[in-house]
Amino acid sequence: MNQPAGRIEIEKTHRSAPGTGWVWLLGFTCLLLAAAVIAYQAFTPSDGARIAKGIEAWTRQGLIVHAYPGAGSLLQEGDLVVAIDGIELEDLAEALFQPGIAKAGGKTDGMFTYRLLRNGEMIEVPVEPVRQPLGAIALENWGVILFAVVFQILAAFVFARRPAEPAALALFLWGMTSSHFYVWASYLQVIDLVNEHGFWLYTLAGAFLWLANWGAGMHLALTFPRQLAAVRKRPALLVLPYLASFSLYGFFLAISWPGAPSRLEWIGGWQRWEALIPVALFLPSLGIFLIQYFKVQDEAGRKKIRWVVYSAVTAGSLAVFFYLIPNLFGLQGLDSNLVGIVMLLFPISITIAILRYQLFDIDVIIRRTLVYGLLTAALVVIYFGSVVLLQQAFLATTGERSQAAVVFSTLAIAALFTPLRKRIQDFIDRRFYRKRYNAELTLQAFSATIVKEVDLDQLRDHLLHVVRETMQPEQVSLWIREPEARQPDRYQ
Repeated sequence: MNQPAGRIEIEKTHRSAPGTGWVWLLGFTCLLLAAAVIAYQAFTPSDGARIAKGIEAWTRQGLIVHAYPGAGSLLQEGDLVVAIDGIELEDLAEALFQPGIAKAGGKTDGMFTYRLLRNGEMIEVPVEPVRQPLGAIALENWGVILFAVVFQILAAFVFARRPAEPAALALFLWGMTSSHFYVWASYLQVIDLVNEHGFWLYTLAGAFLWLANWGAGMHLALTFPRQLAAVRKRPALLVLPYLASFSLYGFFLAISWPGAPSRLEWIGGWQRWEALIPVALFLPSLGIFLIQYFKVQDEAGRKKIRWVVYSAVTAGSLAVFFYLIPNLFGLQGLDSNLVGIVMLLFPISITIAILRYQLFDIDVIIRRTLVYGLLTAALVVIYFGSVVLLQQAFLATTGERSQAAVVFSTLAIAALFTPLRKRIQDFIDRRFYRKRYNAELTLQAFSATIVKEVDLDQLRDHLLHVVRETMQPEQVSLWIREPEARQPDRYQ
């Protein structure tokens, strides 16, 4: 059936999101794991120090500690703890894999005696458990904690708005598994070898989040900005990055145990295998990101993902090559807080893409949120300000308060709503949506022109100018249909 001339019908299709309850549950579980580690350490005895981060802190003789300033502990920076209450740390580490064996005489609190090596001299130091110095921990690791918080807020927001987008799902999982930064910031204490629950809670929660995080990173590469053809045909392939991450780690642990010189050094070596996982998964993920980028042919499509790809390459490369790999070989890498700040490029770039290039198609939602959020705040300030001023005026003139102040303020708010909304809308458009704002101004000017313009050539020039300004095509042409000869009216 032929369509009438000049009529265009656009059919819009909406994909319904599959059940997302399990996704939110998984994200909540990731946060809960990190919260459980922090809560456990907050409410159990602490020796005021943590095991120094790095493989070199785990030696056959004992553990090197990092003391928190102001924690009230007698332990000092760089102490090598050898034994607790006469029990060697190597024996305590061995007992971690033998449930039910009493440690340090079965004592889990009270005064402990640490035998340690300090400045080449073996001494014994009494250690009375104190509260975990959470403030000092947060201050020491503020960069990575800030990254995790910003990333998770952004990932949750994007997934809540576009749950049907495969890339939004991957971004959410990557963001929630970044909770491993909270676990990593708290780290282990020597006293956790005595009370093994803290050791295993930290180890299992941290390992799960860390390994799932790098699997989710590859998951995002496979689905951003659109799913690869192989993934569209076989969605089960999205499970492979997670299986690869966990399987590789298990394989590394299995092959490293037979040749480990001691149980302590084997446990410390887990950090080496954890660092190998991102090295093994990052390069393939980086390659997939670049393939996805170059597969997009149109410039508009590349603009949507350019910031994200560049920031992922930059932040990921710095984190892997200048932090993880140096630590893998016991070398000094970049400061962890600096790495966290650099990694902020990634969530910030997604924000820029959303605001400027309509990534995930939620640009309109953010635009309206900005407008009506500012409008609500402005109206609230005006309302309460006018009520206070009018009440003061009534008190000065009549000596008493009046309900008229509320009535007048309400009427003023009703009168100001539309003009204030337009002003805020113009400000938001000029600041964040300049191209759209300029296009609207051009169309408004053209609408005013066609009302007054009667010359066809002038009107044609105006129309071509509007098309160039608003749509910016490479080439534009205008075809004007010649009027048909008017048929004489027939009368019956």
